[in-house]
Amino acid sequence: MRIRLLLCLVLDLVACAHAELPLTRSEQLAAGSLDQDGAVALALAAQPQLAARTDAVHALREDAVAAGQLPDPKLSFGVQALPVDSFNFNSLDMTQAMIGVSQMLPGGAKRGLNRARGEYQALLAETDLASTRRDIEREVRLAWIDLWQPTQALGWLHRLGDAYEQQLEWGEVSYKAGKLSRDEILQWQAMREGLRDRESEQRMARARARAQLRRWLGTAGDAEPVPDLPPAPSLGAEADSRLERHPELLRTLRQLDLARADVDLAREAVKPDWNLGLAYGARSGARADVVSFQVDVDLPVFQAQRQDRRLGARLAEANQAGEQLEDKRRSLLADLRGARAEQEAAQERMRRFEQTILPLNQAREAAALTEYRSGKGAWGRVLEARRDILETRLQWLAQKAAGARADVQLRYLIGGE
Repeated sequence: MRIRLLLCLVLDLVACAHAELPLTRSEQLAAGSLDQDGAVALALAAQPQLAARTDAVHALREDAVAAGQLPDPKLSFGVQALPVDSFNFNSLDMTQAMIGVSQMLPGGAKRGLNRARGEYQALLAETDLASTRRDIEREVRLAWIDLWQPTQALGWLHRLGDAYEQQLEWGEVSYKAGKLSRDEILQWQAMREGLRDRESEQRMARARARAQLRRWLGTAGDAEPVPDLPPAPSLGAEADSRLERHPELLRTLRQLDLARADVDLAREAVKPDWNLGLAYGARSGARADVVSFQVDVDLPVFQAQRQDRRLGARLAEANQAGEQLEDKRRSLLADLRGARAEQEAAQERMRRFEQTILPLNQAREAAALTEYRSGKGAWGRVLEARRDILETRLQWLAQKAAGARADVQLRYLIGGE
C-alpha cells in the first residue's frame, strides 16, 4: 500500500509537469538573447547584396546625368590634296593642312528624354534595392521562427522527459514490489523513448534552421531565440493602400515608366540629328588660307520601315508593362488576403486547442489516473491520454508558429510599422 501511494505521488508530480505550464505560456520554456527584430537588424547591417545594389543605384544616377549631355566634339586634322608623285606641299594650289572641329546636335528633345530614361533606370534600381531589403527581412524572420519553434518544443520536452525519468525510477520500485506488471513498465519505457525520438526530431529541425539563420547573420546566428514573438503588424482599412507601396509593385511601375520613356524616344527618332563642322586650311606661300563650314543632317526617308516600326515595338512593350503592373497588383492583393486567412485560421485553431482540446485531454488524463489509483482502470489509458496531451501541445505550438509566419507574410506585404 505504501508503494502504491508513492507511485501515485510520482504520478501527481508528472501530472503537475503537464499542468504547471499553461499552454499560453509554453513559449517561455527556453530563453535566449536573439529576438526577431534584432536578427533582421543584424542581417541588414552588413549584407553584400544591399551594398552591391546601392552601388548600382549610384552608377545609374551618374549615367543619367551623362546621358543628358551633348556628345563630345570631334577634332580633325590632316593634309588635303597632297600630290603623291612628289609629296611636295607647294606644288599644287589646292594642297593645304587642315584642322577642324565638329559637334553633333541631337534632334528634338532626345537629350532630355535620354536623361529622364536614365533617371527611371536609377529609380528602378532603387526599387530593386528596397525589394531586396524586404526579401531579406522576410527570409530572416522565417528562419528565426524555424529556429524558435523547435527550441520551444525542446524546452518543454526536456522538462517532460525529466518527469518521465523520475516516473520510471519509481515504477521499477513498484514493479519489484509486484504492484506493476512488466508490460506496464515496458509501456513507460516506450513512451520515454518516443519522447526522446521527438526530441531528436526537434533537434534536427533546430540545426537546419540555425544553418539557414547563419547564412544571414554569420556567427550571430548561434544565439538562442528569445521566447517572445514580436507583435503582429497592425492591419486596418489602409492595408490595401499600403500594399500599393510594395517594392515589387513599385518596381513594375518603374518598368512601365521606363517603357513609356522608350516610346517618347522612339517618337523623337524621326527628328534628325545635326552635325556642325568648322575647319581651317593653311596653305603655303602667298596663297590665302581657307575656312570651311559643313552641316550634316540625317534624312529619315525610310521612316515607315525603320522609325515607325521601332515606335510600334516600344508601344507594345509599354502595353506589356501596363498589363504586368495590373497582374502584379492582383497577385499581391491575393497574397494579402491569403495571409490574412492563414493568420485567422491559426488564431482560431490556437483558441480551440487552448479552450477545448487541451482541457478535454487533461480531463481525460485526470479521469484515467483516478480510475488507475482506485484499481478500476489500466495504466495504458493514462499513457494514451498523456500522449494525446503531448501531441496537442506540439500541435498548438505548430499553430502558433504558423500564425507567426502569416504575420511575417503580412509584414512583407504591407511593411512593418
